[in-house]
Amino acid sequence: MNAPVIRLIWISLFIPLVGFCQTPAGTYSSLRYNSESGDLNGYELTFIPTDSGVKVVVQIAEDGINEVHLASVDETGATSNFSITLDDGSKVEFTMKCSSARCRGTYTWQRAIVKISLEKHPSYWSRQKSP
Repeated sequence: MNAPVIRLIWISLFIPLVGFCQTPAGTYSSLRYNSESGDLNGYELTFIPTDSGVKVVVQIAEDGINEVHLASVDETGATSNFSITLDDGSKVEFTMKCSSARCRGTYTWQRAIVKISLEKHPSYWSRQKSP
């Protein structure tokens, strides 16, 4: 085989992989423990590519460990959109732009639009020391 044919084969194999998952897989978190109040606060998103598209595990912590949800991600260009339904029945819609270092975007809950920025690093739970 000549070089242009081999190059065309490699390109045809690579192009479908590029479109599969635009959101970098991994964990983005702002979860922090406040030693003064004893509360855990923040958000943690873990993006996981699957055969049926990208899924995200969403953890919300406000004064403790509140809720954990699994959602399907709709990727539009460089934007990841997903929504969750909280335990009280209300809906939260996320619009995020993620890089290999951070996710920035907003979530909308009821009438509030909140900006969030999450750094990419191991999960809060894997960073904790074992007892």
